[in-house]
Amino acid sequence: MKKTTRLLCLMLCLVLLIGVLPTAAYAADYINKITVTVTEPTVGDKPANAKTSSTASTEVIKTEWSGELDENGRFKANEQYTITVTVGIKEEYDEKYFQKSTNAKNYTINGNNATVVSHSRSKVVLSYTFKSVIAVKEIKNYSIKVTAPQADTAPKNTSVSNDRCTCTIQWLGNFNSDGTFKVGEQYTAQCTITAIDPAATKLLITSGDKLTINGYPSEMLSSSEASVTIRYHFAPVAPKVATASEEGEVRAAQFFYAPAYCGEKPVYDVSVSQSDTLTISNVAWSGTFDENGCFIAKNTYRLTFDVTVKDGVNLTIPKGSIARKYTVNGSPLSVGTTSNSGKVFSASTNVTVDLPPTVTDITKVFTLEQADAVENTLNGEKYRDLILDNATMKKYIEEYRLTTTWYPVDEVLYMDELPEVMYVTRLLVDYPADNDSYEGSGKALDYLCNIEELWLSPDMDVEQWLGNIAEESKFGYDGSDRGPNTWDFTVYISGEKYPNGWKSKYGGVYPYNFRIQLYDGDVYTAFEKAGKGEAVGRDWCTKHEYTLKRVATDRVMKQATCQNATWYCYSCAHCGKPERNINHVFKTYFGLDNAATDVTGRIEHSMTQVIDAKHLVGKNADGDLVYAESCIWCGANEMQVTLVQDLTEAQYKYYYGDNGLSQKEYQAIIKEAWDKSILPRILTSTIEDPQIGYFVVAADKVVTAKTSSWAAGEVSWAAQNDLLDAALLGKDYTKNITRLQFCSLAVKLAERMLGREITPAANTFTDTDNIYVLKAVAAGITTGTSATTFSPNNTLTREQMATFIYRALIYVRENSGIRYTVYDSKLGAYTDGKSISSYATTPMAFLNALGIIKGKTDTTLVPKGTCTIQEAILVAYRSLSADKIGWYQCVDWYWDGVGYFIAPDKEWFIDS
Repeated sequence: MKKTTRLLCLMLCLVLLIGVLPTAAYAADYINKITVTVTEPTVGDKPANAKTSSTASTEVIKTEWSGELDENGRFKANEQYTITVTVGIKEEYDEKYFQKSTNAKNYTINGNNATVVSHSRSKVVLSYTFKSVIAVKEIKNYSIKVTAPQADTAPKNTSVSNDRCTCTIQWLGNFNSDGTFKVGEQYTAQCTITAIDPAATKLLITSGDKLTINGYPSEMLSSSEASVTIRYHFAPVAPKVATASEEGEVRAAQFFYAPAYCGEKPVYDVSVSQSDTLTISNVAWSGTFDENGCFIAKNTYRLTFDVTVKDGVNLTIPKGSIARKYTVNGSPLSVGTTSNSGKVFSASTNVTVDLPPTVTDITKVFTLEQADAVENTLNGEKYRDLILDNATMKKYIEEYRLTTTWYPVDEVLYMDELPEVMYVTRLLVDYPADNDSYEGSGKALDYLCNIEELWLSPDMDVEQWLGNIAEESKFGYDGSDRGPNTWDFTVYISGEKYPNGWKSKYGGVYPYNFRIQLYDGDVYTAFEKAGKGEAVGRDWCTKHEYTLKRVATDRVMKQATCQNATWYCYSCAHCGKPERNINHVFKTYFGLDNAATDVTGRIEHSMTQVIDAKHLVGKNADGDLVYAESCIWCGANEMQVTLVQDLTEAQYKYYYGDNGLSQKEYQAIIKEAWDKSILPRILTSTIEDPQIGYFVVAADKVVTAKTSSWAAGEVSWAAQNDLLDAALLGKDYTKNITRLQFCSLAVKLAERMLGREITPAANTFTDTDNIYVLKAVAAGITTGTSATTFSPNNTLTREQMATFIYRALIYVRENSGIRYTVYDSKLGAYTDGKSISSYATTPMAFLNALGIIKGKTDTTLVPKGTCTIQEAILVAYRSLSADKIGWYQCVDWYWDGVGYFIAPDKEWFIDS
């Protein structure tokens, strides 16, 4: 009995115990552990939403951040931010509930113990405080999307691939009056990407290939860790035309691509007039490109692309031999096989890269020596040699109906419209008929500016030819500079007919500056051998007597200054060969011989214009300032010369001799004449009509600001050239220049070179609306320091200044016919050349090579150094001449009856 009772009691306790414990299913309905994750605050990022990964049954229903954000709603450096997260149970799990845990580690945000703000069965609110950390993000590529130019539509905004940066776009090109894109015009999208917070974001983009506009690699114009400017040229805008179709087929289509220029990267954009019907894809260029991926002049490239009928358009592309009118840039387009559906075809065309007529072909640049040796050509044809024999002369006489009253050979040589005459360097004359009653033969040689060799056959009258050349050209002692421009002119005559050379019938004195050489045998054979570089000519003079004075450029031993005339070497009295002996020289001045050792005489001042107090003469009636020109050699000005103040006592005696007056007495007489008559006449000078030896500057452009003496001259000329906004630059040019002040210089420079004003960009800045800034932004000269700020009062470093100026010059080049020289960088000569920022390397190299920006010392450029107003003015003023420095195209000179003018139609180079 007792055992039974004990067993019953035990069973009753067990039942009661089971009733107290929860069942397994019921135990799974509560949650007492919550794990929340969120992107931690990072400088430059916007706050992110949190999420929970505790169980599939919970979710974050609210994320709140507290703390001070910047004006763009982004995290700032060294700030604390608190996140408050509300976690709830998903609706489909409403049978579950939150049970409060006694273990703090059960509630975490990013693995950190969170604070439980509130707790209920259905919702838990947690919080955690972060401290923001500067975490620099590196951006190494960037994608920009713009709407391609379409006829009669306005430019649209861009979309970008990264919210840490802003992107501004400037469209360059010729727009309609209402600001819409014009048919047939080509437009360039110039985009500037700027880091919103440069301290938190670095743009480490090394090439335009990593920057795309509409998926196409762009051209990088400038690059820094805070800002990158790129551009892309779009194809010419296609016209809007109705779909050209017959029987449901596209029978006509006009395609357009951007012209290919040397030094430019390919444009992977093709437009089509049927923009509502066809689309373009898979644009590709093939051929040989340079190391930068740019076109090479004179090379031929192949452009291919696919054309597809748009979805939903009930048209097909015809196959087979059906007549189609497909053109690309106005030329017939090659068409490949269409797809089976008749919806796609492949197109291709060959493109030969050439240059606009205003651009110098720099694919082949010569040294000065090479340039001198370039054969004369026109349109690829060489005209080095010309043989005037009976057959050729007969052709010219009949073709051009030459008169018999003139000298036939000379009449041909006067015909400068004939390229074979204009460009000839080696002339052979074998036309004996010219000896009959034509006493003028040889005079026309004076007009052959490129002639280097004259060959006369044994049948020609050598005495007549040489006599007429000398008479017409006036070679010799009077210093006349007419005649063959090389002065290395050689006449070849028959050694068999003239074994002793040629001596004048007037006594044997050699009267010419050109040389005479003898050839043996047949003249044509000798002419051909000499043309191949074989030695043919030989001297005929066996005993040189160097006593003859002949003034010619190939006899110059020392160039003139204002204290000595040009010194010339003596020549052989028989054959004219120069002695080239520096110890046996003579000099001339206005036709008067002087001993070469006599240096007492003032020869000839070479005058230039310098604006400074030393050369100021006075004011004219308009109040403008009259200055005397000054000598580049000795510095004496025209006023000093007139008043005989530039002569030493020895020079005075040399020039005026014993006239009974001392130098002081003579100066007093001149001074009286100066005061009474000379000075009043000089002060009648105006800017448009100055007296000889003087110049006038506008009084309202005279610089009164504080300027260092070494900069005063160029600063003054910058003012006269309208480069200075005096009110904006202030009264002290030795101060550091600001971004706003330098914009005025760069813009005025560009406008001065272009001859027109720059249209300002729309203002997006909150800290300035200055017109110079808006014009500089429009021209791509500069950008803001952020999307909404320009920081006009920030100062510039030397390398930043160089970059602004360089961009201004590039804007001028892209919008005019102005071109600049090729150059070799000299930055390696400076010890701090490698410290130049990458964005400024090309600008500094270009401006330094042209002498526009000079080193602070012989070995340092100090690119990160400050830049004063006067330094910036000097650079801007020198940049006015940027297109006149270095290597340029050689030009023809022609005579219009009054003066010589330039005809720029050659592709040779000279060192200017």
